[in-house]
Amino acid sequence: MLIWKNRNLAIFRLCITNDSNTVNPFSSEAYSQFSTASRASQIRLFAENLRHASSFFLLTLNLFDMKNVYIFAFLIASFQMSAQVYFFDDFESVSLDGYTLYNLDGLTPDDPGLATMADSAWTVRFISSQGWEHGYSAFSVSWYVNDEGPSDDWLVTPAIEIGETATLSWDAMAITSSGNFRDRYQVFIANEPTLDAFGMTAPVFDTGAQGEEPTPQSRSINLTDLGFSNETIYIAFRNWTQGYDPSLPGGNGNGGNELCIDNILVQGEPSSVADLSANFGKTTLFPNPVSGSEIQLEFNLTESDRLTL
Repeated sequence: MLIWKNRNLAIFRLCITNDSNTVNPFSSEAYSQFSTASRASQIRLFAENLRHASSFFLLTLNLFDMKNVYIFAFLIASFQMSAQVYFFDDFESVSLDGYTLYNLDGLTPDDPGLATMADSAWTVRFISSQGWEHGYSAFSVSWYVNDEGPSDDWLVTPAIEIGETATLSWDAMAITSSGNFRDRYQVFIANEPTLDAFGMTAPVFDTGAQGEEPTPQSRSINLTDLGFSNETIYIAFRNWTQGYDPSLPGGNGNGGNELCIDNILVQGEPSSVADLSANFGKTTLFPNPVSGSEIQLEFNLTESDRLTL
C-alpha cells in the first residue's frame, strides 16, 4: 500500500520484480486510466497493482515545482524489503533431484495406491485436500500394512550456502480426513547430509507426539539465533510417526497417515535503512532494525527532488 500527499506529483514510475522478471504493473491502458482517475482511485489502483508484486524493487518519484513554490511531499510506504534467498523449493518441478532420501523403516504403505513408496521415503504429489493450496508438495506416508511403525523417512535438502543471517520457513500439513492420526516430524540441520551428522544434533523443530495440524501451517525458525552463520548447511525433514497401537487410547499420538511439506525457504534477514539523503526531513522507520519482511517508512522532503528507494 502506498499513500502520498503533495501539491504537485507530476510523474512517478514503479518497477517491481516478479519471478526474476522486472515488470511494469501498469499497462498502457491501465496507465491511461490511472492518469485520468481521481486521487483516491489512483491510490486504490496503485495499491492493487503493488499487491500482486512478489517483491519491491525500485520506486522513482519525480517531483516538480510547477509554480516555483515550496512542495511538501509526505510518503508512507509499507513494502516488501528484498532479502537474499539462499534456497527455495516449491516442488512445482515435481522432482526431488538434488535431495538425499533415507528410508529407514522399509515398510509398505497400507494404501495400495502408495505401494511404490515402500522404497522411496518421500515423493512429490499434488495435494488439494483440507484447504491446502500449494499444489505439488513433498509427500510422506506413515500408515503401513498391519499398522506397523514407526515411520522413519528423511528428506534432506541439497547444500545451502548461508550468509551472516538466515531464516528457515516452510509450509506443512498432516493429511487426515478425521483430524486424528496426525504425522509427527522433526527438522534437523547439519553441515553434512549424512545420518551420522544429523544424529549428533538435536532437532531444531519437532511437532511432538501429537503431530502436525490437519490444516495448512506456516513454520519458521531463525537460524542465526541457533548459531548458524556463514556456512554450508543441509536441512533434513524426518517423518517420525509411531504406528497405531489398538491397545492404546485412540486419537492424536497413536498412529499417523500422511504428511506434506512445501515452500522450503532459506533467506537472509532484510537490512536496516541507513545513509538517508540530506534532503530528507523528519524520517521514521518501524521497526528498526528491521524484523520480518515488512517495514513502514515515513519521511518528508525539504525541497523538490528526484528520489529513489
